[in-house]
Amino acid sequence: MSPNQWLNIVLHYIERTADDYKSFVSFLTLNIRTSALPLDMLSAIVSGIAEATSDIEQQQTLVRNFIERNTFDEMEKMSDNDLESEAEKFAKTELEKRIEELELKQKEQEQQLAQTHVIIKNTQQTLSEVKRTSANELRKIEQQRNAERRAKETVEKDNALLRKIIATNKLKKWKTIKIVIWIVALLISMALGLLIFIFKDKSWNFMALLVSKIDDLGNTSAKQYGEWLVGLPIVFGIYAIKMIIDAIDVDDYNSLRLFRKSKKT
Repeated sequence: MSPNQWLNIVLHYIERTADDYKSFVSFLTLNIRTSALPLDMLSAIVSGIAEATSDIEQQQTLVRNFIERNTFDEMEKMSDNDLESEAEKFAKTELEKRIEELELKQKEQEQQLAQTHVIIKNTQQTLSEVKRTSANELRKIEQQRNAERRAKETVEKDNALLRKIIATNKLKKWKTIKIVIWIVALLISMALGLLIFIFKDKSWNFMALLVSKIDDLGNTSAKQYGEWLVGLPIVFGIYAIKMIIDAIDVDDYNSLRLFRKSKKT
């Protein structure tokens, strides 16, 4: 069969395409198992397949498959109309199979896409849950830290207040002791002063006897020391008054001194 005959078949049974030469070449590449296939048989096959599809590439594939699946003897026994009908039926069956395959593939892709959406949704939910859980944990940690800080501040305040109370109690205790000691000392000094200056004529007044003995010493250093000794209760009484005032004025336990003036703070 000459190429010119092929071209006539293409143009006779198929619409003109955007590229007739390409369509012509595609038919020339058909793998025909026998070179003795008559023109009328080939025309019938092409005509039947053309009834099922107008796509040139599909027609090429279907013509090749139909010729490969049927022997020459089988096709030779058929009339042109039967051959055309068988070719059309074959083409429709093949195209339906291909459509079913495409639909099945599309369905599988849709299922995979749906699964992918489910996975993405579950992942987003998991991420949201993790984010929410993390935020809650961080909030709990922050609350715990704040609670610990407040508890620490409370303990520090309580300790400071306790130390202040202890220091205040100590201060009161030792202030009282100091005041009592120096009041006793002041009373002793006052009693000695009374014996020296008020009850000096009484026979039981040992201070009057002591002053009398000092006077009898004459102008000696012993008399001078004796006079200092007689004047000591007065000095001691004045010092006791200062210590009592000092004990009243002091407000810090660490500054308190029992037998001398307290330190200034």
